Amino acid sequence: MPRHYHQSLKKSIKTMNSFIILLVYTLKLTCGQNVDQMVEKLRHLESFVELKGGEFRMGINDRHGLNFEYPQKKAIVKPFRIFQYPVTISAFRRYTQDKPRFRTTADLNGFSYVFTKILVDDSEIFDVESDEVDEGLIGVANARWNRPEGGFSQITNRLNHPVTHVSFDDAQAYCAWKGMRLPTEIEWEYTARGGLDGVAYPWGDMWELRRTNLWQGTFPDDNQLRDGQYGIASVEEYGPQNDYEIYDMLGNVWEWTLTRFRNLSHPMEEDDQERYTVKGGSFLDTRDGDAKSDGIQVRISARKGHRRSYTAYNLGFRCCQSMELPEKPVTLPQYKVVRLRPPVHHHTPEKHEHISHTDEL
Repeated sequence: MPRHYHQSLKKSIKTMNSFIILLVYTLKLTCGQNVDQMVEKLRHLESFVELKGGEFRMGINDRHGLNFEYPQKKAIVKPFRIFQYPVTISAFRRYTQDKPRFRTTADLNGFSYVFTKILVDDSEIFDVESDEVDEGLIGVANARWNRPEGGFSQITNRLNHPVTHVSFDDAQAYCAWKGMRLPTEIEWEYTARGGLDGVAYPWGDMWELRRTNLWQGTFPDDNQLRDGQYGIASVEEYGPQNDYEIYDMLGNVWEWTLTRFRNLSHPMEEDDQERYTVKGGSFLDTRDGDAKSDGIQVRISARKGHRRSYTAYNLGFRCCQSMELPEKPVTLPQYKVVRLRPPVHHHTPEKHEHISHTDEL
C-alpha cells in the first residue's frame, strides 16, 4: 500500500478516537448535570421535625420480646430535631461531592452485603465470613452506596431512596457535615411513636396494610407484595407514618442509632468490637417474625446490634440534633415540621464550573 494511505488511515483513526473521547465526556457531563437537577428537586427530603420531648414508655409489653425490648421502661428525652426522612441517596451524593476525598467503609473494604434475589448480571460474589450478616444477604464485591447491587448497578432512578451500604462511622461523618449526629435509641423511639404512648406501631396498636415496606410471605423465595414493593422503596412511598409527620421510620431499611448495643440476654458473652443499636426493621423483615430465623417482629421497640463497620443493602440512617432551650421560659409546640424546598435559581450569563465523575452518578 502507498505510504500516504497509511498516513491518512492513522490520521482518520486519531480523529475518530478524539471524537469518541469528546462524545463520552459530553455524555458524562450531560448525565451529571441532569442528575444535579434531579438532586436539587429532592431537597425537601432533607426537611426535619422539631420535637418538644418529654416522658414516655419505651419498649413493648410482650414477654416474648427479643433483645431486651421487653419490659417497657420509662424514658425521658429533651427537645431535639430529627430528619423527617431517612438520608436519601440524593442527599448523600451532595455530601460526597462536597467531600471528594471521602470513601465509605464499603468502598475501603471492597464489598458490602446485598440481598441474594436482586443481584445484577455482573454482581461478583465476595467470599467473606461473618457472624452478624442478616439472613438472605451475601457479600458482593464493589457494592456501595452508589453501586447498590455491585457491578454496574446505578442510582439515577432511585435518588429518593434511602442511602444504604453505610457504616456507623459513615453515618456519623455525614451527620457531622450537617452539624448534627445520629439519634439515640430513646430519641428514635420517641420520634417513631408520634405522641402515642406504649403502642406497637407509629400509627397505633392495630396493623395497617400499605403503611410500610416489609416482607410478606415465605422468606426469601415468596414475597406476596401486599405492600406493592419487592425491594427498597422511595422514602415518600407510604406517606407519614405518625402524627409527627415522620416518614419511613418502620420498614424499608434499618437505621443506625448512637446507642451502644449490649447483649443483655448473654451478659457474659464477650465481643471484641463495639456494636450499635439499629432500629426500624427493613423490607427483608416481617411483622410477625415467623419467616426468618432471627424471629424479630418489626415494631417500634424492635432492636438489634451491628458492629460499627457493618454495611448492608438494608441499612441506612437519619440525623438528629439537640435543641437549646431559650433562656426565658416558653411553651414549645409538641412538634414542628421545618420543610426545606428546592432553591430558586436565577439565570445569569456567568458560566460556572461543573465537576462530574461517573462513580457519583
